[in-house]
Amino acid sequence: MPAGPDCLGIKLFLASALFTGVALGVEPSEPTGLLELRWGHVALEPALSVSQQYNDNVFWNNLNKVASWVTVVSPKLALGFNKGGVSAGITGGARNWTYWEAEKNDFTDRNVNAGIGAQLSGKLSMRTYGAFDYSHYPLGTFFTQGLIPITLEEPDRFRSYTFGSVMNYGSEGARGHLEIPFEFYRIEFLNNLERTAKFDRDDYRFNPRLTARASSKTALLFDALYIRRAYPNGQGETDFSSNIGSALAGVEWKPTGKVATNIQIGYLLNDFDQNYFSDFSGFTWHAEASWHPKQYSTITFQTDRSIYPTQGFGNAILAEDYILQWDYALSSRLSGRVAAAVIQVANQGAGRNDLVINATVGCQYQFREWLNFGLFYSRKTMQSNQDIFNYDQNVVMLTAQVNPVDTSDQFNLLPTIKARSVRY
Repeated sequence: MPAGPDCLGIKLFLASALFTGVALGVEPSEPTGLLELRWGHVALEPALSVSQQYNDNVFWNNLNKVASWVTVVSPKLALGFNKGGVSAGITGGARNWTYWEAEKNDFTDRNVNAGIGAQLSGKLSMRTYGAFDYSHYPLGTFFTQGLIPITLEEPDRFRSYTFGSVMNYGSEGARGHLEIPFEFYRIEFLNNLERTAKFDRDDYRFNPRLTARASSKTALLFDALYIRRAYPNGQGETDFSSNIGSALAGVEWKPTGKVATNIQIGYLLNDFDQNYFSDFSGFTWHAEASWHPKQYSTITFQTDRSIYPTQGFGNAILAEDYILQWDYALSSRLSGRVAAAVIQVANQGAGRNDLVINATVGCQYQFREWLNFGLFYSRKTMQSNQDIFNYDQNVVMLTAQVNPVDTSDQFNLLPTIKARSVRY
């Protein structure tokens, strides 16, 4: 099951973040030791990411196709502390979107996140974190899918808050490891309230996970999930509040140093508060496999099935995703990724089913330890049984990163990841 509180659009960001790996959860970026100011155990590190892209369908709809150059500038500043088993950090950043031919989509996202962690003993550690986002959903995404971008003059804006804590018990190499995370997430919309207010949402998430090692190559996996999803402004047929739960069990197998697999299967349910909606229960899974045929080459595959909040069509979303990617390094400075994602989306209660196919190819050159450049191409398509939602989109992107604090600004099949700004 996914590890973050976000809705399907973010899950599909994560599913389609096919050039760089992205860590789940909201935690401060830690200084990397590249370009930094350091005072003892405290480090201050700036970062800047700039991308220039050409997007042939910025409104994500074939019946309203608009092409535009897009410039994205993302400054960031991270402050970190690490001493005696205690680490803490705070990161502030922004992401400015400038559309040359679609100015009404211009926006600047802002984000602040902070956290503190401590190793309390040889087996026990704790981590607490929080975040604030002021962000947007670009026109043509989430609640403005279809033809709505023709009439709207600005994207849906929102603020969100995340607070969480994770306890880990079990030393490295021990026969058992227990992880107990709890997370609260709130999203509040700020404009177009006649459409968006009913989608304000609070998520309370509890997701304990147990790993029990059976041998040097095999471990048993147990995963339980409970989410209380509340829509405080919903009434009657617009109150999508529900209780979501799942239980999975499986095995991790690493027969050699080149092969690793992780397969879990289980049961998933979504129980709505209102009798207007049909509850869901059924089979769920999560699986990952990786193969390292050479030291410079890795092939990975992953798939899962999960429930996500409605994006305005039906009462909830059931999605299955399948991701295949190949990472390679041509030299110590030049690396790249070729990847594809297939996502089957069922908008429950709306009779709408979508097939999303994302693919990307790209490379990155590490010019200096603190500076890299990238060149990427992606193609995204969606085929729906309701033609108004169909789209195909091609994006070519050039990127430059100065002292990157994390990898989330590097190329994805969609513009952003943690900024919570776009759909599948």
